[in-house]
Order: sequence, then C-alpha cells, then structure tokens
Amino acid sequence: MTEIIEIKLDDISVSDRIRAVDEAHVDFIALGVSERGQMTPALVRHTPNGEKKFALVYGAHRYAALQKLGIETIRTEARKMSVEEARLAEIDENLMRHELTALDRALSLAERKRVYEELHPETKNGGDRKSTMFADQNDKVVDLIEGGEVGDQNDKVVDLKFTAVTAERMGVSERSIERAVALAKGLSEEARDAVRGTPDADNSSLLLRLAKLDPKKQKTVAKRRGKKPDAPLVELINTVEGKVAPEAPDPVAKLVAAFSRLDAKQKSKFQAAINELLEAA
Repeated sequence: MTEIIEIKLDDISVSDRIRAVDEAHVDFIALGVSERGQMTPALVRHTPNGEKKFALVYGAHRYAALQKLGIETIRTEARKMSVEEARLAEIDENLMRHELTALDRALSLAERKRVYEELHPETKNGGDRKSTMFADQNDKVVDLIEGGEVGDQNDKVVDLKFTAVTAERMGVSERSIERAVALAKGLSEEARDAVRGTPDADNSSLLLRLAKLDPKKQKTVAKRRGKKPDAPLVELINTVEGKVAPEAPDPVAKLVAAFSRLDAKQKSKFQAAINELLEAA
C-alpha cells in the first residue's frame, strides 16, 4: 500500500547510502524547490522498530536540498517494504538516472547483484534458471519502483539469472552488466576513493585497467593520486605497470632526416630559406 504524506525530516533515518550526495546537484535541486516547490516525492519505508519512524529509500538529494533551504518537512511516498526490497528500489532508482558515472553505475550493479542473490539464492552459480515464483517476487520489486500494483504472474516463466533480468530491465546487454559488476568487484576501496568525483570516474576503459591491477598496485596508484591530484590516471597506471611513455621525437633529428631526402636544388633552396631566417633573428 502506498500513501503520499508530508513527513518531518527529523523523523526519517538517512544512512548507508549507495551513492554519495553531490553538493552541486543538491544546490541545483534547492534552486528548483525554492522556485516551484518539491515536485517529486521521495520514497520512505515504515520502520516501526527503528530509532526513527521512517527510513529513506531514495530521494537523498531532495532531502538534502530541503534541509539546506530550512524546510522541515518532505513530501514522500510511504510504503511497507523489507530491507532487501528497499535496497533494490534505491539501486534501481539510481540506475535509471542519466547522471550516474561509470563508477557509480558499476558499484550500484554490484550491490544489486548481492541483494538480488540474497533474495533469490537459487540463482547463484548457475542454479535453476526458471521459476514462476520468481516472477511474482521480481515483479513485486519492479512494482515497488514504479508504484504499480502486483498482478497475477503465475503463468510467467522467466530467466532467473541476475545478468539476464537486469539487462532486460535496463535495456542493455548481459555482457555490459557482467563487465560493470567485475569492475566494481575488482576495484579496491582506496582505488574507488581515488577516482570518485573526478572525470576518471566516468571512463569505463580506464576504470577496467585500474580494476585489473592487483590490490597492492591499486593502493600505490591511490597514494600517488593523493599526492598529485592533477596527475592523469592513465600515467599513474602506466607507471605501476612499468610502462614508460615514449620519448617525444627530436624535432632537429626529424628536420635533418627530411633534409637528407631532398635533391640538390631543394637543399639549396632550403639553405637559402634558413639563412634568411637566421639573419632576421
């Protein structure tokens, strides 16, 4: 059951977020709220046994924007959800947003896989791939995201595998899901922190190179990035991989080589041109 209600910010627990709050995005939302009010409700779940009455599922940027404006309440959809259902709802809300970086998307997909396989342990390690019971459960989660009603899915037969289900929901290939999850799992905490908030966080090919390094080398890259924040990540990776950047070609050597290929008449004209330049210098 869903209800739209105004809730005091102080009555909502906001913790353990997958995606960090971006202050620039908070400012952007705050501007819109100050001009037009809160257009889209956040999603919260009831937590009768928690320290606070509700827990935020998604809408952390809206929450922070209202807090910044000094507004004490937030318009929300309040639902009864399990911890796992709430986690999937938060992840899928993030994945539907275009402003996610490649790093955030990979981390969200890895977390989605973890939660999904907790809810559906039979899908781990190539388990049973067909189940009508899963159709009910998965569509329930989707309905929680989309705000719809759970219908009768008893006749539906679907592929249980995480990558297949997620790829279908997102409209991408299974391979892209697998690569993103592998990227997230391959990155150490230090490596994630080193690229988060930088342009490198949206460079999938560079992130994959970083993820393929062993943890010790990743730590070295992170330390060097900490000392030199402006150092290009590709150069830091090349250094720990032992790859030396090729020396820049010597312009004089190139000029001499080109001169040697000229015929006598061309060499004479070239010398005359050089003499003119030298006299003018």
